[in-house]
Amino acid sequence: MNDDHRPQTKVDVPAREDAEAAGITPAPKRHRRSAIAPIAIAFALTAGAGALVLTPNQGESLDAVAAPQDRVAVLSRDAQRTALPTASVSPIVANWSKAEVSVKPTPTPTPTKTADAQKKAAAQKAAADEAKAKKAAAKKAAAAKVAAKKAAAKKAAAQKQAAAKAAAKKQATAERRAAQKAAVKKAAAERRAEKRVAAKKAAAKQAAARKAAAKQAAAKKAAAKNVKAKQVKLSAPKKTSKAAPKAASKSRASTSYRGSSKAASGRALGLTAHASSVYADIMSNFSGINSAGGYRPNSRSVHQFGRAMDLMITPGKESGLGWAIARYAAANAGRFKIDHIIFEQKIWTPYKPYWRPMEDRGSITQNHFDHVHVAVKA
Repeated sequence: MNDDHRPQTKVDVPAREDAEAAGITPAPKRHRRSAIAPIAIAFALTAGAGALVLTPNQGESLDAVAAPQDRVAVLSRDAQRTALPTASVSPIVANWSKAEVSVKPTPTPTPTKTADAQKKAAAQKAAADEAKAKKAAAKKAAAAKVAAKKAAAKKAAAQKQAAAKAAAKKQATAERRAAQKAAVKKAAAERRAEKRVAAKKAAAKQAAARKAAAKQAAAKKAAAKNVKAKQVKLSAPKKTSKAAPKAASKSRASTSYRGSSKAASGRALGLTAHASSVYADIMSNFSGINSAGGYRPNSRSVHQFGRAMDLMITPGKESGLGWAIARYAAANAGRFKIDHIIFEQKIWTPYKPYWRPMEDRGSITQNHFDHVHVAVKA
């Protein structure tokens, strides 16, 4: 053990002088060192054991101060021992025991201080690691929270977008269905309107047909009445007049027909087969016709082809009969294959089915006042 770490003692000068006076001779230096070494070791072990038992609390100072001890002289075997009387030794021992002894503490670190420092460093490191872990955990939690917020916002946006798409799709479907329903409704309304129009047209056509039938029936009735009146008139004695022969002469001069006769057939009049059938039909329905004419080879009309007939009546007096015949032929234009009809300076054709005036040709016959001209297409 080095002298630097060995406890050193200070003895007052008077006490040393008293010891020398008492005949106590200190041992040589080397013997003192060898004698003190076991005591220092025992002291160090005792101090260490006490430090291990009395561990200071946290916050208390770890510096230990050794208690002061009196230095005891160690005698060697080789030292000369001189007996001293008890009375003379006691004051010396008493004075020596009262000597002030100061012991310098050893600076050697104790195991307790090292363990506590290690514990403290470990605790500080653990606290730092825990704080770092807490900080990392907090940062991770904050990041997770931000990520969760972003995910929630993204999910909400996706849900909103999906809801908007669903609403738009639903609205489009509703509009399409409404349009289809409106189209169906419109089509049904149009069909109903068409049916109403068709019904009106049919009703108008039926009314026109009824009116035409009624008019035809009236014409037939009037013609029959005129025929009856003519028959009655013909049965009465005729009066001669100057004007009648003149009109008759004009009529005869203008009609040079083949086989001009009331009773003659169409073939006898030189008519075609179809014209003969039309002639027979008219003659069977109207009995007041005076005479008839057909084929005329020198005519510039269809008389030269045998497709026209002249049904002679009395001018003026038999005008109703003439119009009845003309209207009858016009009413059956399809069946008769009428080309044109002329009476009293008016003409009727299928392509212009109404009566329209003609130019003045200069005579009663040429203006068709004394006969009904009926021409067919075959």
